[in-house]
Amino acid sequence: MADKQEFIRQMVEAIRQQPDFHGLFPSVMIAQAALESGWGESGLSKKYNNYFGVKASAVRFSSAWDPKVDRSVNLRTSEYLDGGWNESYRDNFRVYRSMSDSLRDRNAMLSRAPRYAAALKAATPDEQIRLMWEAGYATDPDYVGKIVSIINANGLRQYDKIWSVKKNG
Repeated sequence: MADKQEFIRQMVEAIRQQPDFHGLFPSVMIAQAALESGWGESGLSKKYNNYFGVKASAVRFSSAWDPKVDRSVNLRTSEYLDGGWNESYRDNFRVYRSMSDSLRDRNAMLSRAPRYAAALKAATPDEQIRLMWEAGYATDPDYVGKIVSIINANGLRQYDKIWSVKKNG
């Protein structure tokens, strides 16, 4: 899915299927999925429909993944640890049935974690991603800049305007 516009189209469709945005901006959801899945080209997204790198655990966040029933997969991942990138880090990741399930589960995870409460009340996408990062969402020290850059370069703020009513209640 190397075509960015096709990836955006598919993410927009997955967002439309969400029963609740949990206060997340669509532009942030799309940009995070784009960055974290390499625009849908990572093995984790292509083979396992996990577009956000959600790790497997015994916790059920939504109906999209149940630790007692659904699969997980152990894969190598890159993590920024102790001031540098560790390319040989391995972890267990959730396997989803669809892009929409990946989005639903990740968004539910964020809504249930008290550390993201301020981010989910943010007034702008830029503030939201900064607050998510400050709460520990990603290890990459350049994460906020990368997400904002993807939002701006791809005109993703237009989706925030379309769904502002859904986001705000």
